Amino acid sequence: MSPPTLSSPTFIHPALGIFLVVLTTHIVQALYIWYITRADVNIKYQLEEQLKPLLRKMATLEGNVDFWVPLAKLQRQANVLQEKLNNVKTKLGETTPNTGAMGILDKVLKYANPKKWKEQAKKSSISTLCGLIIVYYWWGIPLFRFPENFFWPFGFVLSKPWLPSGSLGALGWFIVCTRAVPRIIDSVTGVWKK
Repeated sequence: MSPPTLSSPTFIHPALGIFLVVLTTHIVQALYIWYITRADVNIKYQLEEQLKPLLRKMATLEGNVDFWVPLAKLQRQANVLQEKLNNVKTKLGETTPNTGAMGILDKVLKYANPKKWKEQAKKSSISTLCGLIIVYYWWGIPLFRFPENFFWPFGFVLSKPWLPSGSLGALGWFIVCTRAVPRIIDSVTGVWKK
């Protein structure tokens, strides 16, 4: 009994279709995140613009004993703005991550927080749903065939569901695409910003 193969030629190769679906879902997720955070991003930029003149003024007054009182007032104003800015950055997820045990604890608490579950579910629901549909549609059909040891030691995982070793199925290709698309987009936007 021969393994299942792709049916008659289609408009595009299934691997390209899966890549385009993952790219589209990533773009839709990015637009959704932009939509729900645009007000906070505007507040962040406003607070940063209010903080810059205070810091410049404080830099000119520092070291001069005669301006101790005005410097203290400016410092209090700057502290209030910085606290608001830190709160907005925390809400946007732009805080600097902790390292070591505290970093691991922060990650665990981030995903264990029931208040964040609904937000995380909204962000990843489209991608998860598309992945399930893709795997169901191309279940057991190899998209690519490679030598048996090509993906060693991950060949067994990537060839699933029930494909010969060395072949890449829809699930494996979907995993590869979900990891590659964000890096490709980051590279393109990084070059574009320069």
